[in-house]
Amino acid sequence: MNILILGSGGREHALAETFLRFGHSVFCHPGNPGMLDCGSPLTDKQIPLDDFEALATEAKKKRIDLTVVGPELPLSLGIADFFQKKGLALFGPTKNAARLESSKAWAKEFMLRHRIPTARFAICSGASMAYKAAQDLFCQGKQAVVKPSGLTGGKGVVCCDSMEEAEDAIAAASGYGEEIVIEELLRGPELSLLALSDGTKAIPLLPAQDHKRLYDGGLGPNTGGIGAVAPVSFVNAAMMERIEKEILQPTLAGLIEEGIDYRGVLYFGLMLTEEGPKVLEYNCRFGDPETQAVMPLLDADPAELMLDCLRGHLEPEKIRFLPLCACCVVLASSGYPEAPKTGIEIRGLETLQGNPNVRVFYAGVAKDLDAKYVTSGGRVLGVTGLSPTLQGAVDTAYASIKQLKVEGSHFRTDIGKEVC
Repeated sequence: MNILILGSGGREHALAETFLRFGHSVFCHPGNPGMLDCGSPLTDKQIPLDDFEALATEAKKKRIDLTVVGPELPLSLGIADFFQKKGLALFGPTKNAARLESSKAWAKEFMLRHRIPTARFAICSGASMAYKAAQDLFCQGKQAVVKPSGLTGGKGVVCCDSMEEAEDAIAAASGYGEEIVIEELLRGPELSLLALSDGTKAIPLLPAQDHKRLYDGGLGPNTGGIGAVAPVSFVNAAMMERIEKEILQPTLAGLIEEGIDYRGVLYFGLMLTEEGPKVLEYNCRFGDPETQAVMPLLDADPAELMLDCLRGHLEPEKIRFLPLCACCVVLASSGYPEAPKTGIEIRGLETLQGNPNVRVFYAGVAKDLDAKYVTSGGRVLGVTGLSPTLQGAVDTAYASIKQLKVEGSHFRTDIGKEVC
């Protein structure tokens, strides 16, 4: 099949590599140098991802059988609705369904309506109301999380240990819009779960653990994700059964009750608290870097699974995985996440070529005028190690990433430590 992948990050490169592994022809837009090693550019035109008409026209020219959307913005703007009207198959939720991610306030109210376990929260229309909500939590001996309600590219959430930190976070959140969500900070192991939905059920993929803070030990600023491992050893069959019963099934039932036909991937950001699993957030697309850990383990044709979702009859037994573990470590450019430096040469990539136990996924990577690889964003590369054991995958990922030389770059040294 001809597959079109929209986006240009590590998540999209991992998807491209997986489709290629199953024999599909891959087209990318806008893509990155690694993605273009897996396939072809959709067009040489500079088409923004919100120009649905132009994208659909090019997709028809290339006879695209299935389009997969990486980033959240096109989904929130209704690209699935538009492609559907044009008779083009696109794996992703409609604009209405994508509110689970595009509006954190709507998502929290949805969880409340359908009794889906989540943190206590307040939806605030402005900074003064948010200050009061945060102050109430600290007065009760709790800590606060500040979330702009709208899309923030994965970097808008701030966990606050003090009211002073909350005040700064609320001031920053106000720049994203009027509506701010204040919620109680939850404690426990964090878990990421990607599930495929065909409109009536959600079938989970392997559980993964993301690492969002920039520095070892969960310190430093929040990022879009700086590393991930899959599967996760502390999630046994009993816990998965509880997550499905208390979170996945009620989420799909709630969507159906509200007349929302959700077909696509649904990301559950979870916290395993002492009271049980609770939802931190929903995303309406593949998580990053979790996708860079989970997709190399997939042992089933992703195009077939996605088309089954769109047709409304996904069969759980079709979802299979290799008997391996994966660890993805992200190499970040100097200055990430606030002001990443670009144009810095990336050296050592050739040393990792041909190793069957290593996948190198490009994200913030470009080629300069001399055809050298240089940084073009904050998260530069995701280096994924594969092994029959999680410790082996961790060791492989770190042995590989140390072969790369990017001046001023940074990576955490404790990815997977919590579960090994």
